[in-house]
Amino acid sequence: REVCLKSGLVRDIEKFKILESGGSVSVPLGHECNYVYARDVAAVEAAANAAASNSNGWLAIDCEWGNGRTPSTGSLRSVQFSWAPKTACVTILRNQGGAEAQDPESRLRILNILRALFALPRTKIIGHNFRADAKWLESLGIPVIEHLWFDTMLADHALNENAEHGLEACTIRYTDMGRYDYPMMQWLEANKYKRKDKQRRGYMYVPDDVFLPYAASDPDATIRCVQPMLDMMTRPDNRDILDLFFRVIMPTNLPLHEVEMTGILADRGRMKSLVWVYEEKKNEIQECIRGKLGDPLFNPRSGLQKQKLLFETLGLQPFKTTEKPARLWEDLKLNKPELLERLNPAVDMETLEYLTPSDPSGV
Repeated sequence: REVCLKSGLVRDIEKFKILESGGSVSVPLGHECNYVYARDVAAVEAAANAAASNSNGWLAIDCEWGNGRTPSTGSLRSVQFSWAPKTACVTILRNQGGAEAQDPESRLRILNILRALFALPRTKIIGHNFRADAKWLESLGIPVIEHLWFDTMLADHALNENAEHGLEACTIRYTDMGRYDYPMMQWLEANKYKRKDKQRRGYMYVPDDVFLPYAASDPDATIRCVQPMLDMMTRPDNRDILDLFFRVIMPTNLPLHEVEMTGILADRGRMKSLVWVYEEKKNEIQECIRGKLGDPLFNPRSGLQKQKLLFETLGLQPFKTTEKPARLWEDLKLNKPELLERLNPAVDMETLEYLTPSDPSGV
């Protein structure tokens, strides 16, 4: 169903074919990677120094937490960062189960090291849905949002609006790491973790041999996604996306983060009055549409009714399918017409804009 994952599936089938014929493929994830699992000050400092010497300043950051979904209710288990593909340092703050991994003095020194690294003027922070991680870091006194340079989840949405934007899906599409999360998924399934258990406990109770490679792989995967995404954005046909991403999407994270952290003052009376203004105008437009169609029961919110109106009554050519990601109707009509009988034409905003004449007044 996820067309964008086709290339990853093809690679997996090719590897399976090689194994079936007695050949060998690349070694499992982590065997070729320089992952550091640090509980003491010296190890964190060494990794931070290595990251600080990175020539381009890229630094992918990720957090793992548990025993609660917010900094006020839960605890941070680890902060991991990667400064180049196949490298990562997992800074372990709590051991399996939630016990502190350091004494208070060592913890403070470790947090100061991270704060200094993340605040370097040349640091370009990279994350995946990073505002979620930023809340945890800033609760520890580590400001990061102002140094956020690239969010791979937001970049993928700009490039592939209808695709899945989770880190696992992005990793398959943009890297050769595969499903590095598979051991973690196996452990969660074996221990009967349901969705609510994962939300409540997080990964706090996952054993180190499963948790640490997974935690290290997250920022490694994130930093590996950046260059392929930049390559796509800098293609001549994507120049508008590049400009939109760096001038609008990324800067918007700063005010949104502030709203999420501190809330926003709302004029409740004004909000209520605007609801009624909207309702009145919506009903007026709806009655106007019904009058022009001669159908007092027409529902503009009904996809089926809009499909019948556009493609049967008006005889317009469908633009795309309702699949995710969508396929162009014209391409299917030319190449796979037998599929059209079981597919539905989309009637979303993009389709309506496409079907709208350049001069609507002439209709």
